[in-house]
Amino acid sequence: MFSKTQTETNVNRRSWLKKIGVGALVGAAGMITSRKATAQTTDEQSIWTHGTATQVQFADRLDLIEYRSTGAFFKGQPGTDNWFHLPITVPVFLNGGRPSVVVALVALNTSDGVFLRESRVSNGDRIIGMSQDLNESGEVFHRIEITEPVLFLGVNISVRVEFSNLTGSSELEIISAGLDMNVPV
Repeated sequence: MFSKTQTETNVNRRSWLKKIGVGALVGAAGMITSRKATAQTTDEQSIWTHGTATQVQFADRLDLIEYRSTGAFFKGQPGTDNWFHLPITVPVFLNGGRPSVVVALVALNTSDGVFLRESRVSNGDRIIGMSQDLNESGEVFHRIEITEPVLFLGVNISVRVEFSNLTGSSELEIISAGLDMNVPV
């Protein structure tokens, strides 16, 4: 058995360790709370899909559909237009919150007489961004501003391209499309 002195020493030691433990726990909680208060609530991320993911709306208006390592290549019939759709798989609930889209982007190349005329960004069945009355041609890096940024469903970026009546080539190459997003941390 322990003598009275050893027992008192052990009790005092336990009491002292408990106080240190509680103090350390309170201090750690304070550090965690202060970190949360000063930490960012979102993190910036980009999600992109390759041009070979492109789906065409009216295949009968095209003379050629070819998938290459650099993207999807299309030759349109002169005097037609067509929609091209690029689905982007996105997380819709992450770290206890919903991501939001800042901007959508599309990279494509066109031959002379082929024009990007319109673009849309859809979140499921809702259009969350749109550009109309465009006249972009050549090497295009198109930016689509977002009006409803919070994500609830999958995202699709669509572009309408016009193939002019010129007798020359009517070529389009879709390289890539993506989103810049704010993601909860």
